[in-house]
Amino acid sequence: MYFKYAIIEISMIRRINARLNKKHKVLILFGFILFSSGFLSYFKFKAQAATESVSIIRQDCAGYSSCYTSLSAWEAAQQKDLVASNEIATARIEGNWTNPDTTSVTIDGWTTGPSNYINIYTATDARHDGKWNTGKYRLEASSGPVINIKEEYTRIDGLQVFRNANAGTDNGIIGLNANNANSDIRVSNNIIKGNGAGIGNYGSGIQGGYNMSAVFKIWNNVIYDINASAGYKTAGIYLNNARSGSSIFNNTIADSAMGIGENNLNIVIAKNNLFANVATPASGTFAAGTDYNITTGASMGYAVTGGGNTH
Repeated sequence: MYFKYAIIEISMIRRINARLNKKHKVLILFGFILFSSGFLSYFKFKAQAATESVSIIRQDCAGYSSCYTSLSAWEAAQQKDLVASNEIATARIEGNWTNPDTTSVTIDGWTTGPSNYINIYTATDARHDGKWNTGKYRLEASSGPVINIKEEYTRIDGLQVFRNANAGTDNGIIGLNANNANSDIRVSNNIIKGNGAGIGNYGSGIQGGYNMSAVFKIWNNVIYDINASAGYKTAGIYLNNARSGSSIFNNTIADSAMGIGENNLNIVIAKNNLFANVATPASGTFAAGTDYNITTGASMGYAVTGGGNTH
């Protein structure tokens, strides 16, 4: 019986096939090719997701693999072409820290991309609780920048960074020194402090380097004691040549000569920032959308394209 039905079904298929003209057959074949291409592309896309390569930064690495006792040692050992290897390079800072990490870090010598970036962050046990905490991870150095970011796709989250001495002209406590329109540099949830006596020209808490043009996203940082009253372009945050898409959101800046500054670019959006005991809360011309900033002083001191800070 099954054999009989099979003969009937084959016969029907042959009759249908005979009625299809050449045009119909070509369309069916084309549709099958499109389906197959999309099907294969889906699995190709899934297979190409970047792999996160995680290393650990601890004060004591005993018993741990892929572990470094300073952020600088990790950076020097892990430099690579992340695009070619299709990786995300992550440094997870963890554990107890009774002593600070005292070696400045320059992030350079890598190849990065939008999906292949450098990610440095503190785990919960090593992260500050919103105020400076000597029992948590902190990076302290006597010259700047303490962290010098030269790679286009880099993220710094949850660190304590201290510049503990005066010096001449430099590039800030965290220096943003990548120079590429195709970039995404993120600095978030950090506590950054100076020594209160002055740092020098271009000595901001977060400093966009001279003629360094990239996309900077800076949010939820606490920055204080950047008290260089005579310093040129020295502020809690100062961006010299940011690209469109750059933003400064939700930061608290205190006890400093200047809060935020930018080089009259009409590009950077500044929103929801608080300035306490800051002589000049903001300087420069900021992009439309800049609003909701507040100061303990008499006025903000900046210009906003199209007006702003009306709330």
